[in-house]
Amino acid sequence: MTQPTDIDCPDRLGRRPRYLRISITGRCNLRCLYCTSDEDHSGSPPADGLTDTEIRRLLPLFARLGVCKVRFTGGEPLLRPGLPDLMRDALATDGIDTVALTTNGWHLESQLDAATDAGLRSVNISCDTLRRDRFYRIARRRGLGRVLRAIDAALAHPQIKRLKLNVVVMRGINDDEVGDFLAYCENPKVHVRFIEFMPTADVAYARDWLVPETEIRARLGFPLEPIDRDDPTAPAKLWALTDRPGRVGFISTMTHKFCDACTRIRLTADGRIANCLFAETLLDLKTLLRTGADDATILTALTSCWQTKPAAHRLDDPTFRGRPTMIAVGG
Repeated sequence: MTQPTDIDCPDRLGRRPRYLRISITGRCNLRCLYCTSDEDHSGSPPADGLTDTEIRRLLPLFARLGVCKVRFTGGEPLLRPGLPDLMRDALATDGIDTVALTTNGWHLESQLDAATDAGLRSVNISCDTLRRDRFYRIARRRGLGRVLRAIDAALAHPQIKRLKLNVVVMRGINDDEVGDFLAYCENPKVHVRFIEFMPTADVAYARDWLVPETEIRARLGFPLEPIDRDDPTAPAKLWALTDRPGRVGFISTMTHKFCDACTRIRLTADGRIANCLFAETLLDLKTLLRTGADDATILTALTSCWQTKPAAHRLDDPTFRGRPTMIAVGG
């Protein structure tokens, strides 16, 4: 099914779009500390976010630019009806060979069969603690049991080949639990990925929440062996444990930038294109779609947007103000 890319649009560093992350809703049933405030719902998109039909129109255009992998995100993507159909249509698009999902796990167990029937083989589940009281503090909602059941269900499902467990590590909040997550590495499907805390707008931020990768590795208490990455554009550096088959990864956005190899382009829930997770200017794709733009016009706009991709994020620059809430962009 895969066909050669017919539009080559390298940016100034030679990076090409290969990985599309589609935020299909800005709604989420959790209010995690690092993603949004509990009271401010500004991250939720307007009621007229992109329709399924509009997303389906865009998929082959992204494929023509070189996208071969699509990840559905949110908000919480499982809150959007019809997600399995979108997954199925993405996989049916010439040039796209992989679909994936990032979820908080809350609704995953009940929808897992439908998603795998549509072609899902890889799922990322966000879970920052294994303790019920801390789950409430971090997510500001109760429900750790549902998330843990979703993890178990995904691990037991024969069609799920990879489960990436995403853990945002925060000093004084959950950093003493990092070693506990390694129990999941008894399963060869699992990559436990520790993510450095990142500052975002409208979220109370204290720099001392950041736990650097080097400190997280030191705290694990298990010997690790570095692994050569099959995909050099992947954000996580992987390590092997000497006594179990799962893998440990580190996404160290703050202390070890990986922007030079980034091939990600993001479609937000309100129909805009971000060429970086923390882009300051976004392309209003929804307006183009709804004012009659033809495919050539949209492709030109997408190409121009990609070619202005910044060399690196500026989260470590104290003068930088382009920090959207994570829920608004769709991490």
